[in-house]
Amino acid sequence: MTIILALLTAVVSPAAESADYTEATAAAGLVYAPDPENPDRWYVDFAGSESDWRITVYRTPEHLFLTTLFWVEGEGFGAPMLRWALERNFDLPLVKFALDPTGTRLHLAADLRTPDTSPGAYLEALGSLAATAEREHALARDYAIPPTDGGP
Repeated sequence: MTIILALLTAVVSPAAESADYTEATAAAGLVYAPDPENPDRWYVDFAGSESDWRITVYRTPEHLFLTTLFWVEGEGFGAPMLRWALERNFDLPLVKFALDPTGTRLHLAADLRTPDTSPGAYLEALGSLAATAEREHALARDYAIPPTDGGP
């Protein structure tokens, strides 16, 4: 809940937005790069203990950011089970989880629903989501949970 409150109350100047996000991601040790073919899309890459994450940031007419995170199935652990674990632990109305048509990639979307999200609060939310995904993946792997069809 603290993350959501921070996201809803933080303010950033629209004119300085791109520079602020670049500076904030660099300070956090992340790679932040605009998509050369789409000025409304950015990529944020960072390495985690379990995997490397690529977060794609979109600006849309309805919402300032739509964040997408893909996790590729591996080590015998099914993406449907990871989705179930994340949904169980992340009871946030702004966060949605879905599988791609192959059922092997987990798609995470966080709609921040505000143009006033500061870079710091935004990165805190992304880091928290990625850390939760890593933790759930590691726990499931440690317990050798086999791939399932979407839940217990």
